[in-house]
This record gives sequence, C-alpha cells and structure tokens, in this order.
Amino acid sequence: MEEKIDKGFKENVEVYENKEGLLLLLRQNGQGESTMGNITSDKVELEEVKINGFKGYFVKDFDTANLILSDGECLIEIFGNFSKEELISLAEGLELSE
Repeated sequence: MEEKIDKGFKENVEVYENKEGLLLLLRQNGQGESTMGNITSDKVELEEVKINGFKGYFVKDFDTANLILSDGECLIEIFGNFSKEELISLAEGLELSE
C-alpha cells in the first residue's frame, strides 16, 4: 500500500494490506538496539526471540502483534493483526536493504 524511505535516518517503512483488510507494517532503520524498549500500552512482559542472527522481542498488545529484531546495527520492526508464528515466518524470509 505504501512505502517511505528516509536515507538520513536509514529508515525504510512499508505498509501491506491482505485480502481481509488486515494491515502489516514493516520498518527497518539503522538505529541498532537504541530504540528497543517496552512498546506495549499496559507494560506486558516482552518475550525474547532469535531469528537468522537477529535477537529481539515479541509481544502481543491488544490485537496487534509486535516483533522487534536487531543485529546491533539495524533494527527491524514488524507489526500487525497476525499471530506470533505468522510474524516469525515473515521475519525468516526478510533480507536487509541498504
């Protein structure tokens, strides 16, 4: 649906919509682990995950699942109304862009 690239912040944001109208947001930036933190509205505990050399967190907040991954140089965030398994499957197929 939408793509935004900000070379100054090394940020790439893409928004996708499936046939059912559910949105998925993918954001990649060069901020490393500096922006990792508790991203939930009710301070739910984050679950650690490791995917393809990235480490990070998964959390479900209301109906939105959030997957935040970092390799120390790049931060990737994937979130939307999907299951943990669906987001992890998507993350396993990602490649970093420059």
